[in-house]
Amino acid sequence: IPNSVMSIGDNAFYGCNLLENVVPSSGITSIGSYAFSQCGSLNSITLSNTVTSIGTHAFSYCYNLDNVIIPNGVTSIDDGVFYWCQDLSHITISDHVKEIASNAFEYCGALDKENGVTYADKWAVAFDGSVTALALREDTVGIASRTFATVTKLRSIVFPNTLRYICEYAFEDVVNISDINIPNGVEYIGKWAFMNCTGITSVTFGSSIEMIDQAAFSGCKSISSITIPDSVKQIGFSAFSGCSGITSLTLGTGLEAIGQSAFSGCTALTTVAIPDSVTSVGDSAFSHCSNLENLVIGSGVQKIGEKAFYECDALVTVTIPDNVKYMGPLVVSRCDSLESIIIGSGVETIGYGMLWSSPKCTVVYYNGDINSWEDVDVRTENVEILQYLYLYSETTPIDEGSYWHYVNGVPTKW
Repeated sequence: IPNSVMSIGDNAFYGCNLLENVVPSSGITSIGSYAFSQCGSLNSITLSNTVTSIGTHAFSYCYNLDNVIIPNGVTSIDDGVFYWCQDLSHITISDHVKEIASNAFEYCGALDKENGVTYADKWAVAFDGSVTALALREDTVGIASRTFATVTKLRSIVFPNTLRYICEYAFEDVVNISDINIPNGVEYIGKWAFMNCTGITSVTFGSSIEMIDQAAFSGCKSISSITIPDSVKQIGFSAFSGCSGITSLTLGTGLEAIGQSAFSGCTALTTVAIPDSVTSVGDSAFSHCSNLENLVIGSGVQKIGEKAFYECDALVTVTIPDNVKYMGPLVVSRCDSLESIIIGSGVETIGYGMLWSSPKCTVVYYNGDINSWEDVDVRTENVEILQYLYLYSETTPIDEGSYWHYVNGVPTKW
């Protein structure tokens, strides 16, 4: 392929059964989907380091392909790229690859296999479910998508210290594993990685992980305690939603964002302390945490999303720090035990229905004066706020209205 060619398009050589060898140009950056699919005689292809993208099923059904080197520019191997390459026995995967799709190496029967696990270079890419206790090979760096998904026989797994990536759905619905120990080298846990692993009782995270992605542990209802390490910056959408057994939660001091529904439905959770490093709390982040009694919101939080504490029936009082600028709709609505809320002086917007269906809440302390309050965008539906509003006054007020101050650190009406 001449040097003038920069990309190989979708289906470019699809079904060229007599094609045996390909030497792409040194400037090629992408290989399209099904580009060489069903080239049954293809046994060799050299990919230059300029290649950054390999499309789905690019080399599927290349039965005679036996040796491939994935260049440094490639960061993911997509669906079916080497599907049914039955003679593929030697593959070198760049250290830059962070994700491998579920069937990228399906039916590649010549790849190494050990204790039921199929390995593509240093990646675990398939498991036949033949053993109940497993230790991954010592040089393993990644676990491809769905490698162990739905395997009911597996009861324990040991990860090597070399492990860096756990891809999406990797252990989805593996219901009989009880303990998960994530090594210090793991940087990424993908979406849905351990979703609905209902047998997991404990999870230990390593010190390198920066993000726990979408629904990674959603539905793991037997987990009783979670400690998020200081390295984690973001907890994704529904990461621990429905983990109804969690009674203890410790959030690390490096955390910056708590995603939508991250801990929704953690019904056994009683105490949450959001660290000062957090700047945003997502929509429904702690909704339906029906036994949450003690809530501390860190001073760095600037945004609290819609329904963030919706139906937290055990909450009696909530303090919104002064740095919070935005409170979404229905933030503490349907909190049956809520009696009072302190709203910080920095709030600029309060969404509709903040206290909707929180019948016991008859005190709204605003940590500012009337001039500051008049600048707050309060939706007209918030009639409860206006009805029960108390403005802050350090000294005995002389103006009409309802006021409050602190007495020995306790909010007190004048």
